[in-house]
Amino acid sequence: MTKEIVTHKTIDQIINNYTRAQELCVAGFTMLSDCEKCIKDIGVEYFHTVRQVYNIESECKEVMQKMLSDTWRYILKKTRATEFMTQKRYEAFQKSLENPKELPEITHDSIQNFIKNILDAAPDMLNEFITETFDFLHPGHWSIERYKTNQKSRYELKEKVIKTYVFRKLFYGPGVEWRHSGSNSMNAMNNAFHLIDGREIPKYPNDLETQLRDACNKKEMGLETEYFKMKFFLNGNLHITFKRMDIVQKINKIAGENLIKPQE
Repeated sequence: MTKEIVTHKTIDQIINNYTRAQELCVAGFTMLSDCEKCIKDIGVEYFHTVRQVYNIESECKEVMQKMLSDTWRYILKKTRATEFMTQKRYEAFQKSLENPKELPEITHDSIQNFIKNILDAAPDMLNEFITETFDFLHPGHWSIERYKTNQKSRYELKEKVIKTYVFRKLFYGPGVEWRHSGSNSMNAMNNAFHLIDGREIPKYPNDLETQLRDACNKKEMGLETEYFKMKFFLNGNLHITFKRMDIVQKINKIAGENLIKPQE
């Protein structure tokens, strides 16, 4: 993982633009407040601005918090942090964005600390990716009972698994469309295979989610990568065949060793 995730110039641009946006926001709401005071001074008691602002200070604060949350969301994208996050870490960060009161202010130190935390977590990230990948691919009870293919992976991943509710059938014309819910898990799975193989995590547009979306947009019903053969079905299922069973066995050994298995 490179330490040049984001340049100092880019950080400066983010901070300068964010600070300027804050200043303009305060100035804008101040003008609205002055506007209301001016018109009320002539006796218009029930005047409200076009935005229907009833509490200038409260609404200004709300907009500033939204600006803070959106800026951190942009930093998350700009640093490519999502590519190095497991689904669990990604969801935790998204949850924090929903509560901007707990977010740090946008400064050089806060951005650099954010990047440092990503880099410091890198040694533990592989095991997290592996565990999450195993949990994602390991079929649940309902899926095991319904599909014979998944019955083979009851205790450890085998050559092929079936994932359900991955696609939606198009209303008009042939083909399927990609559901958004499994995007991070798919990329985490692909990242795990790359990391176990000693390779760098693929960047956009070579990430697995983008490849799957592109295949759907082209009305294709399958996708093959260096690690997977995938087939799409109109019932929403995705059949995944693993091309590197040596990597699958490593995932089984690390993440599936605690499963209670029957004696051979």
